[in-house]
Amino acid sequence: MDHVLISDQANIVVLDNPQQDLQSLVATLTTDYALTTFLDRPTFISYAGQTQRIDLIVIDIDALGDDAHAVFTGLRELPHLVGIPIIITLSLHDAGQEQLALSFNATGYITKPFSIPIELARIKNHIHTHRSLQVSREQNRYFDLKASERSAKLTDIRSELLLKNKDLSSREKDTLLFLSRAADYRDPETGAHLQRMSHYAKLIAKNLGLPEADQELLLEASPLHDIGKLGISDDILLKPGRLSPEEFDIMKQHAVISYEILRGSTSPLMRAAAELALTHHEKYDGSGYPAGLAGEAIPLFGRITAVADVFDALTSVRPYKPAWPLQKAVDFLQEQSGKHFDPLCVEAFLQDWTAVLDIHESYLEG
Repeated sequence: MDHVLISDQANIVVLDNPQQDLQSLVATLTTDYALTTFLDRPTFISYAGQTQRIDLIVIDIDALGDDAHAVFTGLRELPHLVGIPIIITLSLHDAGQEQLALSFNATGYITKPFSIPIELARIKNHIHTHRSLQVSREQNRYFDLKASERSAKLTDIRSELLLKNKDLSSREKDTLLFLSRAADYRDPETGAHLQRMSHYAKLIAKNLGLPEADQELLLEASPLHDIGKLGISDDILLKPGRLSPEEFDIMKQHAVISYEILRGSTSPLMRAAAELALTHHEKYDGSGYPAGLAGEAIPLFGRITAVADVFDALTSVRPYKPAWPLQKAVDFLQEQSGKHFDPLCVEAFLQDWTAVLDIHESYLEG
């Protein structure tokens, strides 16, 4: 039998390889989810193309074949699968598979052999995030419909357009504010941190000579850089000590989760927030995550946010460390210039030290 359907809650679709490497994971998932597994790629593709209600897809990279990239791209282009989290499984220490998986722009990937508790937590987080996004989109469609009905009552077309644009702009800012507050309640490391780092980011943009509109865009978008931490479990997010490698792998998913929450909007503000959320953990030398981008391949807003975020994290108290002295943090930025950070962004940040101190003192915790 090619596949088996077990009726339960969220619908997970799995494409396994003939060796059934995912069997242990599949067996565990069947207790909590509706699970459809395939060993045959064409049947899997047909099913995925016709089934409207899918909450998550797990694909073993060995099952995709030689044209893996084309198959994966084809899935992502299906309208009803847009936004559906897709997880790739690959062999441990196989650099070729890892590079191929990264090129897919998948939601995430996991390595064999599995740590079942960790993978279950990861899958649960992806499904929770996906369903939260579905609710948010439905609410947005409802509000858009109501806004459209109100607009239809206006007789002056010019006034209608002006009011609508103003309403949309206000709604964007309100959305970002509410999401920032949600992250603040979820993660005690935020609060004044969001205000400081966003003003640091604006200062860097200013000193780089970016237009004032871009400076304001960065100021408003950057507080959402870690919104994906909403999808990370408390035992990892709030752990007082150093994370294990497995826990850090899960923590790194917050960049992709942030992007999934924010992406898909035509709004410049939301697009900027999605881009910098996905890329602010990339490093200038290519050793960052989630995609290992390097140099100017990292979007400028991501490079700017990296400097602002790390400097404020270093100079702030955290559950696992005291605040660094300012000079020690400056020394770190200079030491990591050209490695972790874009040298031009570091130079722009340190160019106006008086402004840095003003921001540091203006937005204190408490």
